[in-house]
Amino acid sequence: MGRPQVVPGSSEPAARFAPLAGIRVLDLTVALAGPYATLLLGALGAEVIKVEAPGGSDVARFNPPFSCSRGVHFAGPLHPDDISITMLARHRNKRRITLDLKTDEGVAVFKELTARSDVVVENLRSGAADRLGVGYEALRAVNPRLIYCSLTAFGPDSAHGDTGMDVTVQALSGLMFITGEPGEPPMRVGIPVGDLVAPLFATIAMLSALRQRDTTGQGQHLEASMLDGLTSLVAMEHLDVLTEFGLPIRTGNSLSRMGPFGCYRCADGYISIAAPQDTWCASLFGAMGMPELQTDPRFLTHGDRVINGRQLDSLIESWTSTLPAAEVSDRLRRLSVPHGVVRDPREALEDPATGRSGAVHSLIDARSGRQIGKTGGLPVTFSAGQLADQPAHVTGEDTAAVLAEVLRLPAAEIEQLRERRVI
Repeated sequence: MGRPQVVPGSSEPAARFAPLAGIRVLDLTVALAGPYATLLLGALGAEVIKVEAPGGSDVARFNPPFSCSRGVHFAGPLHPDDISITMLARHRNKRRITLDLKTDEGVAVFKELTARSDVVVENLRSGAADRLGVGYEALRAVNPRLIYCSLTAFGPDSAHGDTGMDVTVQALSGLMFITGEPGEPPMRVGIPVGDLVAPLFATIAMLSALRQRDTTGQGQHLEASMLDGLTSLVAMEHLDVLTEFGLPIRTGNSLSRMGPFGCYRCADGYISIAAPQDTWCASLFGAMGMPELQTDPRFLTHGDRVINGRQLDSLIESWTSTLPAAEVSDRLRRLSVPHGVVRDPREALEDPATGRSGAVHSLIDARSGRQIGKTGGLPVTFSAGQLADQPAHVTGEDTAAVLAEVLRLPAAEIEQLRERRVI
């Protein structure tokens, strides 16, 4: 066997090299959107330092269920060692310190950390960072190379206010309006997609800004909002054009303009089928044992199938409903018809493929070493690198170590900060 590949500019073998090794991130985020962005940076190998007020200031710490020495429960944080499973999932790959930014000493320590860091990420209420003295202008003064990223619900100075939740953003973006069955009320998407899309865009922006800094030597202020992120995705569907031509934009489980394209009942569940191309549709008719449909005037062309979509969906479901989903899938797979059995989340999370890609990880309570379940990861692989996956620490666990390592503060000074409740 040959020697391990070495990444250019590093003495470390590729198998141990993290893409963002050497990048330090200060994390002032709460809830989901901000912590998800820093989770991604941590998975890429950045040193992420999560900063909270003494005692904890992330609102997600009250999210049930909770893990403690008794196991997992929904009763509320009634036990001294209760910790929200939400916190265990969102704060993996991070060091966690406490620092009171409502004190002059706390802000001074934060600025010293900023001077030795590359990125600050915050999703506080509009203007809160500036009022605390840790806004972009204040921190740029101590580190002109700083990349400062602000995540918001609606963007700066929005008429919608400065407080938003995923469900309100889905409503404002138009996504909720187009989701659901025709003639029925709008429906929320089943996962907090607004909270998850904005940090993806923010992470792209931060990586791009770091690359630009390599050239210019200067940092910058980035802003990403949940509303902008979701609205940009809704705009990709050209729904205004569909409306102009009288096509429905709330289509439920089917999409007539791409038909056959939808979700169909089976004898023991459901299956999704997408066969808009003529060749796929012909193969579908063959799998159904109804090749004569290829010459049926109602379904000859894609346009015909759009016009007669309801009749076509009815014929497909009259076939799928008589068979187990696995058998329908087997017949479609043999003929290369795009399809997917509708799985419940537990089945999806146990798929070996998602584990290999890094999309799903075991969720570990580091205090007990107990595996609680599954959680999301960064679903990409690097041929010359390795992503991080470290269990979440508890609030403030790394305060003394970070102040000693990064700021070189002596133990006595750290203890004085603790006594004055700065940390």
